Amino acid sequence: MKQYQVDLDPNKLLAYGIPISEVVNKIRMSNSDVGGKIFEVGSTEFYVRGRGYIKKIEDIENVPLKSQKGTPFM
Repeated sequence: MKQYQVDLDPNKLLAYGIPISEVVNKIRMSNSDVGGKIFEVGSTEFYVRGRGYIKKIEDIENVPLKSQKGTPFM
């Protein structure tokens, strides 16, 4: 499993009026998939879980945080 660390510039976030919590939520939402579920076939249980869509750094860099007149801020 890969993990990514996002370094934020608090001054730029302040200038654009974007709280850190919004950045976290946007990244989380862009990486979500369907939830997991357990189902049984006969006497065997299977667990199916969703996987995230973020596969590389560019996927995070392209998450739109805010838009102004239809133009996204990334």
